[in-house]
Amino acid sequence: MSTHNGSSIKSYDSRTAAEIDQLVDTVTAALDSVGADSDVIEAIEEQGQQTAQAADKEIEELQEKIESEGDRRSAEIEGCHSRISRVEEETEDTNPGSETAETDSQQPETALEQICSLPEETAEENLTANQRRARILC
Repeated sequence: MSTHNGSSIKSYDSRTAAEIDQLVDTVTAALDSVGADSDVIEAIEEQGQQTAQAADKEIEELQEKIESEGDRRSAEIEGCHSRISRVEEETEDTNPGSETAETDSQQPETALEQICSLPEETAEENLTANQRRARILC
């Protein structure tokens, strides 16, 4: 996501209007120097003003859209942060010290529990026939 600050947009706005004005001045000066009809020159000046106004209006609308989108995304990000914080708090509330509690309660205490907790492949390869029978009965 790119960020646009107001000053860079305003400088674009001013630059665009200035470029349109400069173009109109250049065209009307050229037409005047070749002896064009004053009605033609006035029409071009009027068209240039209308174009500059339309560009200014469009730039203003785009600025508003950018600002609105920035506000919407900021609110969306804030909502995500809130949900993450809430989930973290809920997790801490329901499982306080869960890492140590799980490792302590999952440790097998007897030889039979150790045999039963072995993966199938390890049990087949390493246990005696009596241990395998005990494992099956467990």
